[in-house]
Amino acid sequence: VAQARCAAAAAAAVPLTHTRDEEAAVSTLRRRSSSPPQIRAEMGDGGQDINANPLKGDVHDGDQELERALDQWLLWDQNPKTKAEIEKLHHDGKKKELRDRLCYRMTFGTAGLRSSMGAGFSCINDLTIIQSTQGLLKYLERCFSDLQQRGIVIGYDTRGQEKSRCSSMRLAQLTAAVFLGKEIPVYLFSTYVPTPFVPYAVRQLHVAAGVMITASHNPKEDNGYKVRCVVAG
Repeated sequence: VAQARCAAAAAAAVPLTHTRDEEAAVSTLRRRSSSPPQIRAEMGDGGQDINANPLKGDVHDGDQELERALDQWLLWDQNPKTKAEIEKLHHDGKKKELRDRLCYRMTFGTAGLRSSMGAGFSCINDLTIIQSTQGLLKYLERCFSDLQQRGIVIGYDTRGQEKSRCSSMRLAQLTAAVFLGKEIPVYLFSTYVPTPFVPYAVRQLHVAAGVMITASHNPKEDNGYKVRCVVAG
């Protein structure tokens, strides 16, 4: 029964040919950057990443690093709610909270990223999902010479947060927009699905990878970005 349900769900992962405002958000992010090719969460690249904010324990001038991160966020974030949230913290002089949100990056843990939904580079939101997806795309391009033929599959759960306009479905659509912008085929589930449906669809559809927007058992305020890749070759 479970296998039959998975098979039906894989069939429901329909190919996309375009998106609407999500695709526009990604293209706007590229246009507003002073160095478009680097607006990515770099994966395995030895070069300097202009998005890489200092991690805990690094030696740096706090105010200078915070101002740099603040400028980046206000330039790149196209979500009016999360942008306004950072602007208010700045206006109210909440330096510690700004530092916690802007000066630390999420790192890949068990198969992906997890954090609270909200504004800042340390949280799950439109901008960090777009950047993470740009990094994933770059990684997959290195691993799969036939990526434009194979494509990816994307699933999502029911999580959402009104104050940041952040929902799993929206983040899945933004993820799709990044790949579609590079003419990579995308199979996006037409409704929310359990996490195992994505790896099953990866095998059934013979795609290069799958992304599941979920935080699994984490608190409802959290969300996540799980990646399932097949072995290249």
